[in-house]
Amino acid sequence: MRLPLLVLFFGAFAFAARAQDGLVVPSLDWRTVETKHFVIHYPKAAEAWTLDFASRIDAEYAAVSAIVGSAPEERVTVLVQDPNNVANGFALPFLNGPVVFFWPTPADPSSGIGAPIGWGGMLAVHEYAHVAHLARPSRNPAEARLARWSTLDFGPLALATPRWATEGYATFVEGRITGAGRPHSAWRAAIIREWARAGQLPAYGQINADPRFFGGAMAYLVGSAYLEWLVARPGQSDSSLAFVWRRMSARTPRGFDEAFSGVFGAPPAELYGRFVAEVTAQSLELERALLADSAKLGAGAPATVQRLHWSTGAPARSPNDSFLALTRGSPTTPTRVVVWPTHVPADTAAARRRAAEMKRDPLDVPAIHPDPPPAPAVAIRWPEGGASFDSPRWLPDGRQLLVIRNTGAGDGEIRRDLFVWDSRTNVVRRVTHEGGIRQADAMPDGRSAVAARCVEGICGLVRVDLASGYLRPIVDGAPRVIYERPRVSPDGRYVAAARQTGAAWRVVLIDLTGAAPMRTVGPDDGANRYDPAWRADGEHLVVVSEAGGVPNLEELDISTNAARPLTRVASAVRAPEPRGRDGTVYFLRLHAFGYDLDRVAADSVPALADVSPLATAAGFAPAATRPPVAADTFAVTPLTPREYGLGPRTMRVLPAYSYGAEGSSVGGMLAGLDPVGKLTWMAQGFFGTAGSWEGGSAGAAWRGFPVVLRAELFSSRDDPSHQWGFAAPATLDATMSGGVLSAGYHRAHVTNEQQFTAGVSLASFTQAGATGPRWVGFASWDGTFLATIKTVTTSARISLTGAAGRTDGEEWSRGTVALTLAASRGPMGLELSGSYGHADHASPAFELFAIGGTPPPFFETALYGQRIVMPALPAGLTTGNKMATVAAALPILGVRPYFWAGTTAASLNDWQEVAGLESGIATDGIWFARLPGLRVLGGAGYAMNGVWKYKTRVYLSVTFRP
Repeated sequence: MRLPLLVLFFGAFAFAARAQDGLVVPSLDWRTVETKHFVIHYPKAAEAWTLDFASRIDAEYAAVSAIVGSAPEERVTVLVQDPNNVANGFALPFLNGPVVFFWPTPADPSSGIGAPIGWGGMLAVHEYAHVAHLARPSRNPAEARLARWSTLDFGPLALATPRWATEGYATFVEGRITGAGRPHSAWRAAIIREWARAGQLPAYGQINADPRFFGGAMAYLVGSAYLEWLVARPGQSDSSLAFVWRRMSARTPRGFDEAFSGVFGAPPAELYGRFVAEVTAQSLELERALLADSAKLGAGAPATVQRLHWSTGAPARSPNDSFLALTRGSPTTPTRVVVWPTHVPADTAAARRRAAEMKRDPLDVPAIHPDPPPAPAVAIRWPEGGASFDSPRWLPDGRQLLVIRNTGAGDGEIRRDLFVWDSRTNVVRRVTHEGGIRQADAMPDGRSAVAARCVEGICGLVRVDLASGYLRPIVDGAPRVIYERPRVSPDGRYVAAARQTGAAWRVVLIDLTGAAPMRTVGPDDGANRYDPAWRADGEHLVVVSEAGGVPNLEELDISTNAARPLTRVASAVRAPEPRGRDGTVYFLRLHAFGYDLDRVAADSVPALADVSPLATAAGFAPAATRPPVAADTFAVTPLTPREYGLGPRTMRVLPAYSYGAEGSSVGGMLAGLDPVGKLTWMAQGFFGTAGSWEGGSAGAAWRGFPVVLRAELFSSRDDPSHQWGFAAPATLDATMSGGVLSAGYHRAHVTNEQQFTAGVSLASFTQAGATGPRWVGFASWDGTFLATIKTVTTSARISLTGAAGRTDGEEWSRGTVALTLAASRGPMGLELSGSYGHADHASPAFELFAIGGTPPPFFETALYGQRIVMPALPAGLTTGNKMATVAAALPILGVRPYFWAGTTAASLNDWQEVAGLESGIATDGIWFARLPGLRVLGGAGYAMNGVWKYKTRVYLSVTFRP
């Protein structure tokens, strides 16, 4: 198996485990619509958005397939859901039945992602381009057979194409098909130009993944620009890229570098060096032209207020102009909202230190300090339960601010909600519930706010009552009409907002009294304008304008629609915020390491002529903006939705394995799944060494209700007395055949998560040649609660489990409680855990607690709740009617060094101690990827005392659940 495939395989599982199954919520009211080339599943709430893009998706399929030069042999499955209230999508390019996922929340204006076909159409082009590109089968017979029988079902391009080429190519196609998107974006040009002139363009080995600011986007931005440069070289064309893909899938096996070199005449790293040199030269020439134009501002030129690194959110001034609030982020510190004074005194302490240094050593050379002194934070709102606040806006009292953060809908979906933060007491009050709020601005009376609300792809404007959280629509959005960043006029009569129709962003003015219709503000010159902000006179707006190809500030007169330029930067600006008293406008300016906070005295800016045409000169692309071009609007096909029902069924066969100190078990599983996971059934079988698990099961899970129902029939054999190296008491040996019914209710929020489970089982129990019934009833509650202390995220997990029953005529009961406390900062963490259990003294020996071994790999683990799992120790190492464990771990980057100790002694002494290292992933199902519930755990443990002292055991398990 090739390394890229392993990374993709385990990376997908890790992502799904973190997502806590929120990517798909099976209990929603799912619908299906089919086209010639796609089967699309979506929640009924997203029907308007889905049908809009679905009606054109076959025409887009034809256009993309033509430019890529291939198309999948089977229909593509599309899943639509809004799990995180953010703009995204992804593709799984399976050779047999590829899958793509659309998140309907649209992108913001500064992302540069826009097209006449709307956000859904853009997703369809970009994600289907991945499928058409990467699902191309191999023409090599051996590779084709391997792919056909492989459980992962990926072709040679999916396995061997670097990320920059996959994302860059889909972005390249995005621009070619739509005539818009990131390849024609002023923001792509600004980032490439700014990074190039700063000498910070990624090296070839960094395009795939770069830890620096905006590094994750370089595969899209620089990757697409590099591909455009390649096909524009003499003798090349768009077809050259299709030739690379044909060479990679040829009968003669070739990797990416070899296939690339055969088409372009040199390795990709070599030509990339030339690309960087040319783009840098273009960027420096453009910089000279743009800075010459900027010099015309004279005394009206912007000044830097704070030199900042990494991400910075839109500034918000307080009503008395004394403070600024904004969101700050960094790669090592959680995102937080800070409040700074607008007047930052000179750093006299630093000046005294410099003077003292020079006095001690007159020959020393003092350092240059061109940056303004850092602003002292007068208030900070750190994350709550690991969820950061952002988008601050002041209320009229100058003390409280509107802020927004992610919240959970309970079913696993994330929504953004509005809160009120008291900056003096640091108390936060929640206003909305499942609101889908993107930005908000307070009305002058402080009792309500106007907000942009995005739910299921529809983004409109609403009025929010800050006392009750009631939402009243102001203007509705549509699948291809998006409203963004509302700002209330000083008198409270108007709302200015950015409005996107197709690829164009314009600023609109809405009369809240209803006396006048909505109208567009600003010149009708085709330029994108967004991020509106009111000046104090209520007659002018400051906006970001892409006129001339560079995002700069403009002032718009709302009565005449006249535009007056305020800045001339060589990079890009965003998020203007005028002060009330003196006409100063704060804004964010892009540079290669983040966003600086700048300001400009708007009333001091002289009248300027048009900007240099170099900023939009096609010969300077990608350092200059490529203007949008006319593109196909795509034919519309009428569609008729239907109920999802049980959904289409997919069969899946996968191997399973369990290995630990007691032995090994090898098995397999056959599962039937549907894309959203409503109904999953599974049959499993295991064979093992003496003392390990053997048997089989058949079960199903129904997730069509909020309560998950499971049923299972099983037959198992476990004989710990025959395991490797240690003979456990024969009273633990048992053969069972029976069934189990259970119900589970899971509620997942951002700051807490709870799971309730209850079930009952009846089985035939055979031990020492005697057979009798075994009844079991069990119930559990598991709760995890998160809190944040500045830069440290803490969690407390509490688990309560109880079981009772009758085994071969003897009644028994037991209960356990477990507590885990964890703290993390960045990639490192600390976990401390402990548990205690007690079983009734009259319990039969089989139902007593037993330390060691692995859990049942193919049926409900609650039926063996008395087993204290520790795979590095043999099963049944010690037994008793009491149990206690303690553990400590230092998780870092997915690996857990740990210390574990457990005992079943009546006096809770005689501890068995293990030190080890392990890593694992778990998910209840990635159904759209044709995977049921999965548990993977691997590691090694060293026994430090007891009967197993000084022994080291490696353990590994790959098990599945329906």
